[in-house]
Formats: sequence, C-alpha cells, structure tokens
Amino acid sequence: MRKVAHLIRPAAGGMRRHFILLLKELSRIYQIIAYVPEDEFLSRELKKNNLTFETVPFPPHGTIWDYYRLSSYLVEKWRAEEFSLFHFHGYRAAFVGSLAIRKIKKGKAIATIHNLPPPGFFNRLFFLAVRKVIISNCQHLIFVSRAVKEAWKLKKDSVNSSVIYNGVSEDFFDTEASINSDYSGKKEDVKVAFIGRLSREKGADVFIKAASLLKDEKSLKFLVVGEGEEKNFLVDLSFSLGLGKKVEFLDFEPDLQALLKSIDLVVIPSRQEAFSLLAVEALALGKPVIASKVGGLPEALGKFGYFFPAGNYKVLAQRIREVTDVLFTFPSKEAREWVQKKFPLSKMVKQVEQLYQEVIGVGT
Repeated sequence: MRKVAHLIRPAAGGMRRHFILLLKELSRIYQIIAYVPEDEFLSRELKKNNLTFETVPFPPHGTIWDYYRLSSYLVEKWRAEEFSLFHFHGYRAAFVGSLAIRKIKKGKAIATIHNLPPPGFFNRLFFLAVRKVIISNCQHLIFVSRAVKEAWKLKKDSVNSSVIYNGVSEDFFDTEASINSDYSGKKEDVKVAFIGRLSREKGADVFIKAASLLKDEKSLKFLVVGEGEEKNFLVDLSFSLGLGKKVEFLDFEPDLQALLKSIDLVVIPSRQEAFSLLAVEALALGKPVIASKVGGLPEALGKFGYFFPAGNYKVLAQRIREVTDVLFTFPSKEAREWVQKKFPLSKMVKQVEQLYQEVIGVGT
C-alpha cells in the first residue's frame, strides 16, 4: 500500500470538512499520514475516523521565516519516511511543503489550492514569490474552482493543473430536500443564517447591516453561526444598529447538516470566496442560498443561486425580502438533483485517485 503524506494549513469550515472527507475515502487504498496544525475539532474528527496524524507547529498568520522554520521541522520528520506522494492543502501549506521536499530531494507532490490570491500590494508580492516555489516543486496543482485557477494566472506549460470541485458527502442526500420542516408556507419565523468564519473576508458585517434594514420584519430571525477574530466587533455592530434579539450569535455547530435542516435561507456575503462547500451542502438539503457574486460562488450555485454585488448590504436586504416572499416555491428537488450530479463526494474522490495514479502509478 502506497504511503501518502497530507499537510494542511490552519483551516476551518468547508476546507476542513473537505480535508476530513477526502482522507477518510483515500485511506481505503492508501496509507495516509496527515500533518495538521493544533486544532481540537480536526484532531477529534481524524481520531473518530481512525486516521493517522501528527500535529505540527503551523502558525495561523505566520511570516515567511515562520514557514522556513516549519519546513525545516518537517524535513526531519519526512527524511525518515518513504512517501510515494505529498499532498498539500492550501497555498501556504504548499509553500512550506515545497520547501521541505526541495531539501529532502525525494517524493512527488500535489497541491490543492483552496483560496484566491490575497488582496493588497505586499500580500501580492508574497504570493508571487510563494507561487514560484510551489510551481517549481509540485507535479500537479488542483484548483477548487475555475475562478481560482484563472486568478492564479499560470503560464502555459508551467505546471500541470486541473479543477476538482469539493464534493458533498452522500449522507446529505439521505433525506428529502425541503424547506425547514416547521415551515408551513406562511411567512412566519423564517430563519436566515450566516454560517462561517467571523472574519472580514467572509462578510458577516454585510449580513448584519442588511439585517438592520429588515429589523421591522417580524417574521424574520437572523442567525450568525461561527467563530473568529471579528466576533466582538460584530456583536457590537449588531447592538449599535439596534438589532437586539433580532440577531442571535451561535458558536459553530459541529453537526452542520442538523443546523442547515433547521433554517430556511442561507446567506454567503463573502468579499472573496474560492468555492464554498457550504453553498452546495445547503442546496443538497433543498435550502435556497443568497450569495455575493464573487470568485467560485456562481460555479457552486449555478442557476439556483440568488446573487448580489459583494459588500452591498442594501441590495442584500432586498434579495432577502424577495426570496423570503417566495420561499416555499424554491425548486428544492431540482437543486438537490443538480448537486448530486455535479458535486458528489464520490466524483471528487475518483478524480483525485486518478490523479494520484497518474503522478505515482498504481493506487496500491
């Protein structure tokens, strides 16, 4: 059985779920060892699925020198192993991993790119330097959407690459697609939710500002579900806009499927988004999604998404009002069938397995 090392940067939400699902499936035919940052939720899930892993000191917001030190740490671990393949998740992990395998001078590598290039002049300079190292040391790059691949602006023949969409776990299709089971077709107690990391990039502030324009709509209840560095700011923002109990803040719910089943409308107001596994998981359960028209979100939602310009909370408020007015007519069954055909976990895993075989040979 071939041995494959996986390295992931600090991650949350869809990227973390994708990582766990992928490793669980690949472990059936490969010997997997995951190198992961300290993350209680991730460690618990890996243990639950009997996956072998080691924690490594991967900083959430490291400098280039932090990454060089981490690569040296990994060199000592990887020199003693005989890996057929290294698979890096996220471009920061791909940078660190590329530095390490360049030093040990053995092993082939694949990187899955989960994010768009960062905004800002100095971030851009850092990204360009990182991209060069990754391209020089990886045999193949996987992009989670066409939008991400296009944003990386690869030169022709610089590195092999493909788009492989994140897959939805089959258990999302075990129940019938529907609006909230408590919803009777009347516009009463409609739950509208933001679910994700509480950072500026994810746009929870846009969601709260939109909610403030709808605070007199007695039928609507707004949920902000997640954790992150902007939580205190967002709570203060909600209070300053007079939302009171109209917006409820909840910690991240590990049972995402149960959470999605309990709400009526998902809002993804990201300023930047590579794909959004949450978007397709919501559609898989028959839930309508309003999203900013950025990055890979149009690919994730197709004709079933309701879109607004990123950052425009006034248009978002208008979309929420429009969608809740016709909530019961959302084509849940058709949306579910579309996701089941386009984004099943089995399809994603098969594409990754085929890629492994191309890079290192037979799968076992």
